[in-house]
Amino acid sequence: IMQGDVISLMLGMGVNMISTRTSNITADVVIIASGKGHRKEIIEGEDALVGYGVSYCALCDGPLYRDRIVYLYGNDEEVVEDAMVLHQMGCVVHVITNISLEELSEKYSQHSHSGEDFEDIKNHGSARRGAAHARFGGAARWGRGFGGIEIIDNMEIIKVIANSDGIIQKIIYKSTKTEENDVEELIERELNALFILTHLPSNTIFKKAGVELDDRGNVKVDDEQRTSLKGVYAAGDVTGGLYQVVFATAEGARAGINACKYLRHLKKEK
Repeated sequence: IMQGDVISLMLGMGVNMISTRTSNITADVVIIASGKGHRKEIIEGEDALVGYGVSYCALCDGPLYRDRIVYLYGNDEEVVEDAMVLHQMGCVVHVITNISLEELSEKYSQHSHSGEDFEDIKNHGSARRGAAHARFGGAARWGRGFGGIEIIDNMEIIKVIANSDGIIQKIIYKSTKTEENDVEELIERELNALFILTHLPSNTIFKKAGVELDDRGNVKVDDEQRTSLKGVYAAGDVTGGLYQVVFATAEGARAGINACKYLRHLKKEK
């Protein structure tokens, strides 16, 4: 086992080279399992409250908040799908997104594999949308099986605040559509948990090495955990999907098995 930070990669060119600050390593096969990387704080106060009401995994921590008020913050299909899951778990669910409801609907329709149509989900409550917008300052509600989920669109969470015990108490957010001459209104909401579902930017070190990434910056792999480069595999959170330990370990095992097969094939060729 060698410890060190990888600063450059030369992959898929016969012999793979990994460079750290102190050494150059060559290998016939490389398995990328670097996880999601370090997250930069996007909301003031979030780092201090991770594990105390702030979470990045709704599926992991959602069951802890049954019958309690939870907010999800994101701007793609994941925030919609996780909102449904949390609602089914019995949470009191609210969604804040920094894009419009129409943009969120479009993203959900393009990427969702659930078979559930965003329009079908929200149209049941569309007659109440005007009243809901007036009541919530730019919010809508979904109906039909997922009724009671509030969507607050065109809003940006700027701060999370703890109570005297160091546990999340409330969030402060503002509109993303404030006109130049408008007075900026800050809105507070009390809650029990905040799930932040924004994605990290593309990992430039993999991109520079020629590894194909998806539109979220995850490493693209096939069913055998192979990347776009010969002899390079990837597993775990770096590939996206469900960020669960059981999935990551399964992918790691699959990548390891297929990497061994690839090595045996190389030896036969030699």
